[in-house]
Amino acid sequence: MNMRKKILFSAGALAVALAPAVGFALPEAAGAEVSPTAVCGSAPEHGVVRGETSNTEFIYDDADYLEAKQEARLTNIAKAVWQTSGHRIIYISTTDPAMEDDPEAWLDDYAKAHNISLDSVILVAGGVNYTTTDGQTSDAISDADWKQLLKKSKTAADTHTKRADSFFMTFADYLNKHPVERAGSPAAASQPAKPTPPPEEPETPAASNEPADSADLTQTELGDIIKFPDEGQVPYVGGQPDVKSAAPFIRDHSGVFSKSKIAGWEKQMTALADKYGIAPYIVTVDDFSDQTPQQWGANYYNANQLGLGEKDANGVIMVINPTSRDLWFMGHGDGEKAFTVYGIEKLYYHVKQPLGDDKWDDGLEVYLAQVADYLEQWKAGTPYSESHPLPHPMTLESTAAGAAGAAALGGGAGTLVMRRIRKKHDTAQLQAGATYYVVPGSDQITGSNDVFVNEYTTQVLRPKSSSSDSGYSGGSFSSGGTSFSSGGGKF
Repeated sequence: MNMRKKILFSAGALAVALAPAVGFALPEAAGAEVSPTAVCGSAPEHGVVRGETSNTEFIYDDADYLEAKQEARLTNIAKAVWQTSGHRIIYISTTDPAMEDDPEAWLDDYAKAHNISLDSVILVAGGVNYTTTDGQTSDAISDADWKQLLKKSKTAADTHTKRADSFFMTFADYLNKHPVERAGSPAAASQPAKPTPPPEEPETPAASNEPADSADLTQTELGDIIKFPDEGQVPYVGGQPDVKSAAPFIRDHSGVFSKSKIAGWEKQMTALADKYGIAPYIVTVDDFSDQTPQQWGANYYNANQLGLGEKDANGVIMVINPTSRDLWFMGHGDGEKAFTVYGIEKLYYHVKQPLGDDKWDDGLEVYLAQVADYLEQWKAGTPYSESHPLPHPMTLESTAAGAAGAAALGGGAGTLVMRRIRKKHDTAQLQAGATYYVVPGSDQITGSNDVFVNEYTTQVLRPKSSSSDSGYSGGSFSSGGTSFSSGGGKF
C-alpha cells in the first residue's frame, strides 16, 4: 500500500524568508504541527493525478522566490533525477493564505489543477512550509531515511532560495540511488528487459574482497556545476557508507582529461578507497562563483557528501580551475591526518609542474602516484609531516646538478693543492717598489700612471623564491561545522 509521508512547519505568517534557522522541522515547543513519518492511511481522495503523467514541469514558482538562473538549474537537476530514477522532485511556492489552513487539501487541489503527479517528493514554500511524498516515491524512502533526509534538507536553509537548493540536493542524491522502474517512466524505458536467472546459477558470490570495477559504480548525473548556494557555507552532514556510493571519484566538469583514460583512473582510485578507507577525488570547474578556492572546495565536499563513512567522510579532494589557474587540495576526516598541511604543500608543488604546462593527464597521474604513497605512509603510522619529511626523489635534473656540483667541488680542491705546491717551490719574490731597480744618482721617476689591463666580474646566483612568496597558502580550514587540512595556489 502506498503511504503518504508529510511534514509541516510554521515560521510565522509570510515572514519565513527573513527568519533565521528555519528548515523542514520545527520543535513542538514552537507550536508546529510535525508529522515526520506520519502515516495518514491510504492516498487521500481528492481526485489528484497519480502515477504517470505527460506533465514535465517540476518548478511552480508562483511566489517568485527563485531567480531565473536558479530555477533553470533546479529544473535540470529534477529532469536528471526523473531520467535516472523515475522519481519526481517538485517545488511549489505560493502566497495563498489558504495553504496555511490546510496544506494537504490545498496541495491536492493545486496538483489537480496543474496536472501534477503526487507520486513525487514535493516542497511547498510559503507562509508555512510543507514537505510530502506519496505513492511509489514514498515507498522508496524508509521512515528512518525520511527523518534523516528532512534533517539534511534543513541545514542552513534560512531563506526560500537556500531551502530550495538544500531540498533538491538532498533528495536528488537519495532518489538516484533508489530508482523505481514503473511502467512508462524514462528509467524503465531505458532498461532492457532482464530474464530471471535460474535459481541454481552460482556465478555471483555473496561477498568479495575485490574492489568494485569502475564500470559497476553508480555514475552520478553531475548536471550543473553549482550544486550549492552561491554564498555562505554548506553545512556538513557526513559522507557515504561504502566505496560504490562514494563514486565517481573523477568529476571532470571542465572536460580537460582524456575521456578514454577516465575509466582506468577511476578503477585505480576505487582500489585506493577500498584499501585505505579514504576516498580520493579530483574535481575540475571553470567558475568558483566569487568564492575562494578553499571555500568552494569545502562547499562542494559537504554538499555532495563526499568521503567514506557516514559520520567521518574520510577523503581528500584536488580542485583544479583551468580558467583561473587555481589548484587546491583538502583533506577531511582520516584524510586530514594522511594529508597534513605539510604534506599538502609538497603535493601542490609536485602536481602544479605538469599542470603549469597544461598537461592535464600528467597532472592527474602524478596526483594518483603521490596519493598512493601518502596513504601507504599514513597506514604505516608515519604520515608525511615536519617530523617525517617527504624524501627528495632522484630525477635526471637532480642527478646532473649533483654531478656538476661534485665536479666543481673537486676542481676547486685541486686548484688549492696546486697553488700550495707552487708557492712552496717558487722562492723568487717581487720587490715592493721600482726604486729598488734604480741605480743611485741615475734618472729619477718624477711621475706615474696606473693602467688597468684586466677586469674581473663575479656572478652570484639569486636564491630561488621560497614557498612564502610563491603564491602558495595553506593551513587548517573550517567550514560548515567541520575542518579540513587545506592548501594550494596558482599553477
